[in-house]
Amino acid sequence: HNAWGVYTADAALNMVYLPLGNATPDYYDGNRRPFDNEYASSTVALGITAGEPRWHFQTTHLDVWDMDLPIGPSLVDIPTAGGVIPALVQTTKRSELFMLDRCTGIPIAKVVEKPVATANAAPGEIMSPTQPYSVGLPSVTPKDLTEQHLWGATPLDQMICRIEFRQATYEGRFTPPGIKNTIVYPAFDGVVDWHGASIDPERKLLFVNSNYIPFVIKEIPRGKKAADVPPWNGQGNEPTIKGGVAPQYGTPYVGSVHLWLNPLGVPCNPPPWGTLTAIDLASRRIV
Repeated sequence: HNAWGVYTADAALNMVYLPLGNATPDYYDGNRRPFDNEYASSTVALGITAGEPRWHFQTTHLDVWDMDLPIGPSLVDIPTAGGVIPALVQTTKRSELFMLDRCTGIPIAKVVEKPVATANAAPGEIMSPTQPYSVGLPSVTPKDLTEQHLWGATPLDQMICRIEFRQATYEGRFTPPGIKNTIVYPAFDGVVDWHGASIDPERKLLFVNSNYIPFVIKEIPRGKKAADVPPWNGQGNEPTIKGGVAPQYGTPYVGSVHLWLNPLGVPCNPPPWGTLTAIDLASRRIV
C-alpha cells in the first residue's frame, strides 16, 4: 500500500488521517495477502506522537478497480441533537461520500453493505460479494449505463459506442475485470479524484466537484503471444486515451486499460461529464 495523496490532521486530537491506495497490482487480487486486503482503499487514522493505528475504515473491499483513496478526508464538526460530533468526510473515486466520527471511525451517516456483481471475473480473482454504500448521505453517483442512452455527436459514432457496449462485459458498478473488455463506470479517474471536497464550516456545506468518464479494462493472460499484449513504456500503469498497460508482475495477467471514447474522442456515456454539487451535512440533502 501507499498513501500517495494529501494527508489530513487534527492537531487537537493528535491524529493524522491517511488515504491508502489499493494493494498492488491494481486489477488482480488472486495473489494478495490478508493484510493487503484489510487496509486497501481505506482511511487510516494514526496517533501523531507514536504513529500507532487508531482505526481504519475501508471504502472498497477486495479492490480490483483501482478505487484507491487519492486524497485525505475533509474535517468538519457536525451539530446533532446530542451535541457536536467531530467528523470527517472521505470522498472516493466511487463517488460514495463517507461521513465518519474522526475519533473512532464509526459512520455518522449510515453505511450499508449491498450485493454487487461477481460473475465474469478473470479466473483466479477473489471477489467481494458486497460493497459499502453510504446511504446516509446524498450520492453523486451517475446512473448505470444503458445501450439506449449511450451518446454520440452523430448517429455513426453513437452506433459504434453501442456496438462496443454489446461486445463488452458490463453489469453496472463493480463489474469484475475479465478476460474480455470490461466497462468500468464510475471509473478510477473520478468520480471525486485528487481534488477531494471543500467545506464551508459555518454553513456545514460540502462542495463536490465530480467527473464521469468510463474506462475499459481487459485482463490479458500472460501466456499469450507478444503481439496480443500492448507494449509497456516502462512507466506506471496510468491509463491514457490510446491505452495503458499494467504489467502486474507475478500474476497470470497483464492489465490493459483505456478510456472509453468514441472515434471523435468523446466519452460514450451521456453528458454531463462533470458536475458541482453542494450538500448540507446537517440536513444531509443536496442544496
